[in-house]
Amino acid sequence: MAGQADPERRCVAFAPLLLASILCAGHAGDVLALAPARSDTMRLQLLPAAVELAAGDTLRVDLVVPEAGPEFNAYDAFVSYDPEVFTFLQQDNLMDQEGPLMREACGQTFHLFSIAPDSTHVVIHHSLLCNNLFLTGPGVVYRLLFLCKDVDADSWLRLLREPPTVTRVIRAGILVQPLVTADARVRVGAGSGTTVPPAPATGLQLRAAPNPFNPRTVLIYTLSESATVVLRIYTPDGRLVRRLANGAAARGESTAVWDGRDDAGRHVAAGVYLARLQTNHGVVATRVCLVR
Repeated sequence: MAGQADPERRCVAFAPLLLASILCAGHAGDVLALAPARSDTMRLQLLPAAVELAAGDTLRVDLVVPEAGPEFNAYDAFVSYDPEVFTFLQQDNLMDQEGPLMREACGQTFHLFSIAPDSTHVVIHHSLLCNNLFLTGPGVVYRLLFLCKDVDADSWLRLLREPPTVTRVIRAGILVQPLVTADARVRVGAGSGTTVPPAPATGLQLRAAPNPFNPRTVLIYTLSESATVVLRIYTPDGRLVRRLANGAAARGESTAVWDGRDDAGRHVAAGVYLARLQTNHGVVATRVCLVR
């Protein structure tokens, strides 16, 4: 319930200190509630809870508050993953990683994001900067994208809870407790073929012809409705190679040509690459094989 933060309770100290200093000023305010509060337990979970994907597929993981419950205006999240199975795909604009529950609640957020030096987890510090505003679920607070490597593995993405990587939720500088978290299990199948993955429910389709190719291939993508599209080529380990399209596209079929060069105009080495199409309706990817 919104109200004056108890001055006898000490403020939570968490990195970064600037964020802590902002949240320690909590006082009476309004609550942005998407549904009536019906739980005394704060819940955070990674969705989808279980999924099966092929090597080369793109995995989108949502950090979700699944139900209405205690109010909050900030959180720290540490999401672990196996770098032998997944490559994290960071968005050019970090705002694209923010979920609608946080982004639409307040036009101003404090947002720090980093990847651990050993690439085993990502770190998210996220808070509202609108005075006197608190949230409750349900809704998505953050979104992460991963590239599935060419392996055969059962793997997990987890919300870490042990110091110093402690996932926590905060209201006006005070920890929200109790907190229950749920992780995501991902099955990645082996194979390095270049067939097109099944089209997702959004109706997005992406294919390449010829494939394998030399010296160029045509990427053909189909949209069920007009959308803003971003089409890029990546290496299997997630390094950006070439930007092919970035802008509005009409409903139906469109094409883009990749000539086997990177953004600097240099010929790239022969091998398998990932073509990835992102729209405001979803993401689809396919493998392309360049031969020399």
